[in-house]
Amino acid sequence: MSAPDSFAVVEYALPPFDECPKTYICQCESCQVCQKTRGYVPYLFFAGFIFPMCWILELTIFAYTCFVVEHDIQLPPIMDDELPTLFEVNMPRKCIYKTKNSQDRKSDGAEKLKMENQEDLWANSESSPRPDTARLNQILADAKLEYLDNVKSDVVSWHIKMYKFHRSWALRTAISLLCYIVLICFTVLTLRSSRSVSM
Repeated sequence: MSAPDSFAVVEYALPPFDECPKTYICQCESCQVCQKTRGYVPYLFFAGFIFPMCWILELTIFAYTCFVVEHDIQLPPIMDDELPTLFEVNMPRKCIYKTKNSQDRKSDGAEKLKMENQEDLWANSESSPRPDTARLNQILADAKLEYLDNVKSDVVSWHIKMYKFHRSWALRTAISLLCYIVLICFTVLTLRSSRSVSM
């Protein structure tokens, strides 16, 4: 067995902050009810073909989550230890992201420019005996603000995802229920007309 190359050892020795980002979900009552009933919705839809009351139950759940319970977007509580630190902000500059066999990491021009600006700030602060605390605090504040923006976008996308999921199943259910009612009416009218013709 050959020894792993030194770049791979360095890469895996560093903490994988970017590899497992935490995703945040909306904490409103509507999203919590939607999350609890999410697994039952498809089953209720297909069971509705045999027992139409399941369709009515599914439409009731949708109406309850959209109109009865509070559905304003609520951010989850964020602990101080979840916010980025100076170590985590400085980590992309010090990390070795690729080995000889790994693929290139794609980044757009804006990210490169931002990283270069941060590297200049870090280089200036590391070369001087006393780092400019105002600059470091500004870098940290920007990183925390960016993190909170990511949390906000995660929560909003989760809220929209839950609403769209339940709305699509509710529309399918409503269309199926209408078709079921039309089919029953058509069958009843056909039977009445066939009885009147036979008499």
